[in-house]
Amino acid sequence: MAPPVFLSRARGRRLLLGSVAATAAAEPRLPPSWNTSIDRLRAPGLVCFGVSSMVFGIVHFFYARAIASLIPLWIPGAIAWAYLLGVARIAAGLSIVTRVQARLAATLLSVVYALWIVFVHLPQVVQPGSEAADRVFLLLAMTLLGGSLFAVAFVEERRSLFKETAP
Repeated sequence: MAPPVFLSRARGRRLLLGSVAATAAAEPRLPPSWNTSIDRLRAPGLVCFGVSSMVFGIVHFFYARAIASLIPLWIPGAIAWAYLLGVARIAAGLSIVTRVQARLAATLLSVVYALWIVFVHLPQVVQPGSEAADRVFLLLAMTLLGGSLFAVAFVEERRSLFKETAP
């Protein structure tokens, strides 16, 4: 006996598109008291995001074949892309944690996640016979994209790892 379906595929797509549209249309006006809370959470949040990016990058090396199998067949060199994206995630995470070229790293990571959604996850979700796990992976990729966009917005740059001295 099949489990009951609480959210049909069509209703799920409408809900997903509606939530994306509502989020995009919302103007972020926060009460003044929230600004101090956000400022206190900015640094630890960016460190957590950067470290998780590095961990995900390391995972690319342990599961390179599985990650390569997710890359569409029309893109040549899937295993090389798996390793390259692992290196890119590690470099971006390190950059975000150290805050050296962090905005550029977070922006490039956002582009990678957006392309990942468009070329990997959306085609899997819309094809007939897709599984619930495909939708979960799409939502996970969207969450990572949102996190990287927040990193772009909230990161504070510094020029170098070393303390700069005045001449």
